[in-house]
Amino acid sequence: MCALERSEKGMEFKMNTKIYNILKWISQIFLPAIGTLYFTISVIWKLPYADHLIGTLAAIDTFLGALLMIKAPATPVVEESAEVMVLTPEMDEELSNGKGDDTNE
Repeated sequence: MCALERSEKGMEFKMNTKIYNILKWISQIFLPAIGTLYFTISVIWKLPYADHLIGTLAAIDTFLGALLMIKAPATPVVEESAEVMVLTPEMDEELSNGKGDDTNE
């Protein structure tokens, strides 16, 4: 399940993939969704302590994300088959002047 192991890098925390995926789902999906739900309902029904609950959920979510070391990818993932068009300043100028538009002919 979970274990603290010594490695070349020092002490490492090892976690079962299934547990990691469940905790990641809780952190990325469940906690933000339940916070949004309670906040919205509390405004409509005038329920108490909305700001306290949302702040607590945000703190728990941040802590869980830090423990799991969840981070966004450093660079966007682009498939090799994706076509990319780089807009140069000259092309931008032509488009803004209407020269690159086939419908103006």
